[in-house]
Amino acid sequence: EMLEIYLDHGMKEDAGGGLSLCCSPEREASLFMGGGSQNPWPLLAEIECPVLIVEGELSENRAYIDLMKAARNFRSGNYVEAEGAGHLVPMEKPDFTGKLFTDFFLKGKLYPVT
Repeated sequence: EMLEIYLDHGMKEDAGGGLSLCCSPEREASLFMGGGSQNPWPLLAEIECPVLIVEGELSENRAYIDLMKAARNFRSGNYVEAEGAGHLVPMEKPDFTGKLFTDFFLKGKLYPVT
């Protein structure tokens, strides 16, 4: 189901009959570049609600941001590493992600940073 949603809403047919992302590479890059004008780190400690950070074990983004460090900076930061997953954890591990979110949001289970 996740793959179908991604194909229906995240992809479009290109001129050659293949698929390309609906979001242009330039637009996606600009979304990340816009965040460079602010320093979010001092603000993390002000967030009072529990926060869950999920990171794929094999995500290429691990080289650019320390999400475990980010989780430690929240008042109630929680961190889960998704074994065998890359950058798109919900798409790669939908059953795992569904259970994780159900446990966190509906059952109040916490995953403290170790």
